[in-house]
Amino acid sequence: MDSGQVIAIVLAILMLLSGCSGLGGIDQTEPTRPESTEVSDSPTEEPERDTEVTAATSTVTPTSVDSDDDGLNDRREAELGTDPDKADTDGDGLNDHREVTELKTDPTSADTDNDWLADPTELERETSPRSRDTDNDGLIDSAEIEHGTNPTVRDTDGDNLLDGWEVHSEVYPNANPLHKDIYVEIDYMKSYSLPDEERALIKSKFANAPVSNPNGTNGIDLHLVRSDQVPYTRTLGGMRTDEYEEKYFDHRGQAYHYAILVDRSSISPSVDGGGSPGSVHVSGTVDDTRMGTTFIHELGHSLGLMPDVYHGIDSTDVPFDEYPSVLNYNAPSDHYSYTSEAASSDGFDDWEYIEQKMHTPPTRLMPGSNALDQCVAVSFAGGDGSDSNPYQIETLHQLECIGVDSDANYELVSDIDATWRTGFDPTPRFSGTLDGNGHTVRGLTVHRSGSAGGLVRTLNGGTIKRIHLRNVSVRGHENVGGIASTSSGTITQVTVTGSVHGEWRVGGVAGVVAEPNANYRIGEISAVEVNATVVGEHNVGGLAGNSIGNLTNSAVFGSIRGESEVGGLVGTNYAPGRVASSFSAATVSGEERVGGAVGRNYENGPVEDVYWNADTAGQSASAGSPTSNGLSVDEMTGEAATESMSGFDFGGPWVTTDGYPVLDWLSERVTRETRT
Repeated sequence: MDSGQVIAIVLAILMLLSGCSGLGGIDQTEPTRPESTEVSDSPTEEPERDTEVTAATSTVTPTSVDSDDDGLNDRREAELGTDPDKADTDGDGLNDHREVTELKTDPTSADTDNDWLADPTELERETSPRSRDTDNDGLIDSAEIEHGTNPTVRDTDGDNLLDGWEVHSEVYPNANPLHKDIYVEIDYMKSYSLPDEERALIKSKFANAPVSNPNGTNGIDLHLVRSDQVPYTRTLGGMRTDEYEEKYFDHRGQAYHYAILVDRSSISPSVDGGGSPGSVHVSGTVDDTRMGTTFIHELGHSLGLMPDVYHGIDSTDVPFDEYPSVLNYNAPSDHYSYTSEAASSDGFDDWEYIEQKMHTPPTRLMPGSNALDQCVAVSFAGGDGSDSNPYQIETLHQLECIGVDSDANYELVSDIDATWRTGFDPTPRFSGTLDGNGHTVRGLTVHRSGSAGGLVRTLNGGTIKRIHLRNVSVRGHENVGGIASTSSGTITQVTVTGSVHGEWRVGGVAGVVAEPNANYRIGEISAVEVNATVVGEHNVGGLAGNSIGNLTNSAVFGSIRGESEVGGLVGTNYAPGRVASSFSAATVSGEERVGGAVGRNYENGPVEDVYWNADTAGQSASAGSPTSNGLSVDEMTGEAATESMSGFDFGGPWVTTDGYPVLDWLSERVTRETRT
């Protein structure tokens, strides 16, 4: 073999090793990206990898390296703050990729919700590792385990009192969340009182009742709380019981029953008392035994045992041996008991009814530091919270209590007037859906020293839609918004008028949009109209103070004022945050980094088809947009808008009017009287 042949062979080998195609062609097409797959607990199934492939070289780029083989590439781990060299950064036994994509937990914390239970423990116990209080009863999950209550059931013992209130609240002294409690406030005329012996006998009947409890005991603890002397009247007939309740019932709205010891219950001397669900009145002039039996008889009515429940109640037609209950008019004068199934020949069981269906007086917000804890046994107008049958809201109290089941679905079924309330306490965290159905809430007032939102403080991946807030007044220090303090959810088809005031991160809709935590949820504001006065110091915007979310197809009117990072739509837009297809016709004023639409655009986040009224705003420029998008009133109104605002989808989300463009969903109902 001569030297020429050797050289030729060597060159051929080198060409093959280098990937050249001179000797037959090697396929250089880009590899197919794997289709997405669900993460499985099975160790034999590999999760999808975050990879990037360069077509020209067919090599994996450095940013797609997955050093710990956990399914998250190193670049993604850097964004999340996880350890690229550990598949389980927080050491809780859960793979980082699974925590981020499936469980939505924090891969950098073994206890995502900070409830003193590790995430795997919560999964085993079927509690939520993302909620400190899975059932929203006022007890964090670890406290429920400590007390022996069920962390997935708000009222473990079924007495219509939330577990958290039974443990913490002074309103219910000596309550036990594992043993049924009933509370009765007793007011009295003159010096009338329920004799001690009668009181003890009545309490013993409840204590020995054939009613089961989660702690393995039987009975009900009846709390008879003597309260105040009330004004005397000869008979109660001239003044209804509810008028006394309105004036003198100290525990009104706190799940207490109300009893009054009166001079006479009726003009008729044969009537010793009266009762209806929630209230009792008993004559104080009768002898002790009669007072005791009358009291327990009327208390039965207060608990819901009425003639329409069973025909033997308040009847002389059913013999006592068939229905041996104090509720039977044929009962002996010294008989104190309700009946059980064993004692009743026709099977009606007073105690079973009390155990399963007893009436508890309606509740309202009560004093307390935690809004979720304050909604005791709230009753909605209808629904069960599912997608197909949302809880129905028709009162301000119900709206205030959507946090009792923060992942549920709610809908407004009427307009709500909040002007009579000087302070509305929004639910702290909401992950469900609130559909306003086009209804209006007027006059919400939320004044807080820290963060503040008009409807919720934190919208945690949930949705608020189709609702109109009129004349809101929201004030706080930082993260202040007309709808939410902070939102990583969806806010769409809402309108806001009124005023929003704060210092840092203040927005007409949300103070901050998006929550850059381990789950990296991106919030969205779309199809929104704001006509409000929004005032702050730093990061102030008509829609949001700060945003790394998507702000699209929205309009702002009114006045936006601050010192720095002030914009008609958003104070500061952080990449990858996007602002698109929106306009501001508000006045905008500030000292540094002030824009007609965007005050500051950090790292060049996309700002697309955004316009502002340069004359009204008093600003000739806006961060992220060409100065030519600062238009005059004439250019933004009427048919001229179709040319000047050519980036808008007229015939889609937007329609033209004689004035400014209007969102299509508002076009049939919007009036201009509130615009400035």
